[in-house]
Amino acid sequence: SGFRTESLALIVSLLFTLLSNGAFWSALTAQRESLSPDTWRIAFFTGLALTGLHWFLLLLPVNRWIARPLFAALLLATAAAAYFMSTYGIYLDKSMIRSLVETDVREASELLDGKLLLAVAVYGALPAWLLWRLPIRPVALRQSAAFRTACIAIALSMIAVGVWAAADVLVPGLREHKATRYLVTPSNYLVSLAGVLAGTPI
Repeated sequence: SGFRTESLALIVSLLFTLLSNGAFWSALTAQRESLSPDTWRIAFFTGLALTGLHWFLLLLPVNRWIARPLFAALLLATAAAAYFMSTYGIYLDKSMIRSLVETDVREASELLDGKLLLAVAVYGALPAWLLWRLPIRPVALRQSAAFRTACIAIALSMIAVGVWAAADVLVPGLREHKATRYLVTPSNYLVSLAGVLAGTPI
């Protein structure tokens, strides 16, 4: 008995969508009526695409041996990232990630305060602790590979359906405000960090 790693990855992806993308949701709905059916349509299908995106990204590296520490680290880092974006209005692009990497201990300590610690505790540490307590089901390699492939296909379908259904708002919105993609957390800081480490230009 227990949960498959793929199921836990889906839960984590849903948590990212619901708890860690406040800045993105604010930017997406800034000029829209919050209670209109069309706004809820856009939010639902965009959320579907975001959940599918992060689920797909998690499905690529995760296995039952690294699932708990990987999910815990991502939940903690994502909670901190979401706090800084909402509080300081920043975008986690490569230039911002490079600045954070080059920040010394004294400068970093100045950013620490009670509100940050509370946000990380509620939106990062608490979900991480709850997920850590969930049992992970051991699965045979062949069965696991087939199920993983099916989950990847579902995740890609979620992305495709979500983007297609919300394209009338997402496509022009991202075209006019390209920086908005750097509000999608945690893919923003993961992709930006990978770019910084790889030495690609900003």
